[in-house]
Amino acid sequence: MQTAASTCSSTPPPPATHVRGRTYVSVTSSKSYRITLLRHQKEDFSLLRSLYETDHITALYRNRLPLLKSSGKMAREMNLTELKAKLDQSKANEKLLLAKVNELTSEVKNLQEVLSEKETGWKNQLDDLTKKNTRFQREIRKEKSQLSNAMIRLTESTAKLEETEKCLESLKKEYQHVKQRLEKDLEKQTSIQKSIEEKLNNSVQTNTELKLQNEEFSKENEKLQALNESLSKDMDILKCSLAKEIIRRTDLETKCENLETTIRTKVEVPLNNRIKDLMGHIDQLKADAKKKTAYVTRLESDKKTLLLEKTQLKRKNDEWPEKYFEITQENKKLAKELEHTRILLDKNASEIQNLNLQLGNAVSKRWDVEQEKREQIEQKDSKIKKWKTRAKLQLNETALSESLKTEYGNNLFKAQDQIHCLEQKISVLTDANALLSTEKESLVKATSSLSCQLKEVKMQLENTEEQLSSARNKDAQQSSILATKEMENEQITKELEITATELQNAKDEISDLTKKTQELESEIKLLPREKMEVQGKLDQLAEEFSKNGLTSVAMHVKTLLNGMNEKDKNKYTVGRFNLELESQNFMKTITEQKTEIEELKAKLHKAMAAQSKKLLRKRQA
Repeated sequence: MQTAASTCSSTPPPPATHVRGRTYVSVTSSKSYRITLLRHQKEDFSLLRSLYETDHITALYRNRLPLLKSSGKMAREMNLTELKAKLDQSKANEKLLLAKVNELTSEVKNLQEVLSEKETGWKNQLDDLTKKNTRFQREIRKEKSQLSNAMIRLTESTAKLEETEKCLESLKKEYQHVKQRLEKDLEKQTSIQKSIEEKLNNSVQTNTELKLQNEEFSKENEKLQALNESLSKDMDILKCSLAKEIIRRTDLETKCENLETTIRTKVEVPLNNRIKDLMGHIDQLKADAKKKTAYVTRLESDKKTLLLEKTQLKRKNDEWPEKYFEITQENKKLAKELEHTRILLDKNASEIQNLNLQLGNAVSKRWDVEQEKREQIEQKDSKIKKWKTRAKLQLNETALSESLKTEYGNNLFKAQDQIHCLEQKISVLTDANALLSTEKESLVKATSSLSCQLKEVKMQLENTEEQLSSARNKDAQQSSILATKEMENEQITKELEITATELQNAKDEISDLTKKTQELESEIKLLPREKMEVQGKLDQLAEEFSKNGLTSVAMHVKTLLNGMNEKDKNKYTVGRFNLELESQNFMKTITEQKTEIEELKAKLHKAMAAQSKKLLRKRQA
């Protein structure tokens, strides 16, 4: 029989991805599972070597069966060479893809290092700015405390001045009332004096009374003059105090103006310059990012072309099962023809035996007739010839029966060995499928957890944006409510504190995002390491097979695996492609997070610039 030899020699090799799938499963599984796989592989290779060595048995039927010498063998061999070349091309393309992926990972690492250095520089700059802000805030608080004390003193002095002014107004009113009374009294006195003079002319007694009244009025006038002198002294004292307080107020106003000028020159101007520098640096970073995105788009276009070539190769690999099915059908047809020929040989052997018996009977009858006519010597010669012919026929029959028995026994042993091998491979493939399903579930869980983390980060970013909008609304309300300079100074301090807290919150969020991105990048970095380990182990296995001289055995194993598991053909390639897509998605999410962080930083810088402009406008107004 020629089924095993034909499958080993004429059938084309399947793609190397299925065998890689087995080794990938063995790498990720436990040590015991690896040992069992290696034992099964050794048993399979020993059985296939025995099949390969028993090809000389099948050569017995090559001369008898001309049907096996078909003209399609050369075309099959040509297809094998072409397919081997295509497989080599696909392997080279895979190696190029791996090299490009490694280059991309190295570039991503370099970008991450540059970003980390820049982030450290930004953090140091922010720390310096925060220290300077704290120093300026301390100085401003001290000056504000001094201003508040001076303002308290001013309020006290103004209250005293108001009280003194009120007292002066009340004294002025009393003075006017007294003047009016005195005028009225003088008028009365003049009228009385006139009446008295008239009466003096009349009597002396009225003169004495008038003298007494004049003395009383003179005493009252002296008292009023003393009161006027005391009031004038109080007025002089109040005027001196007013002059002193006016001088103090002018000094305080000059100090306030000096403080405002120092704040403008020392705080606002360097802050504005620093903000401008940071904005220019951010523009440079954006330009660099655009260049890098253009380079990444080029690489992605190259990758798409390579993926198209890969899909074409996959389609060609998908066509192989149909060809293999046709070849197996042809082998089955040949096996059926062999069975028919065996049946015909058995029938021919039985007919030959019957004919030999008939011929023997006829010859015996003729010789019996002739024996009577011939002599006893001729009878003996005829008997000797008959015995010789019978011995030759018996020898031929025994040789044919022994050859057929050996062939049937060998074929039975081969079929049993093949059935045993197929059962072992089915068990191995079921275990591999179970392991692949568990790995897929773990990957799905990891992706779901990462998506949840990304959603949480987005929610945090939205909350920060809402906080910024609410802070802006509050600032607008405060700016509309506060009108005086003193309240503006308090508003400035409050806004500075709010911005400091917001900056700290943004720093904390940025640090959390950087930690999460580092964790994701570490998880992504583990994937190419696992791929490299799998590739190294595959190369070691290939070298061991080549050293042992089992190339045909490896090809036959590949054909058997493809014939038994057409559904699970390209699991390793599909899994690898899925892993590459997942890694690309992770890198995209990381880049999106970085862009969002940069946008938040830009928004913070814009908010700081707007607040500084508002403060400058308020102070100028």
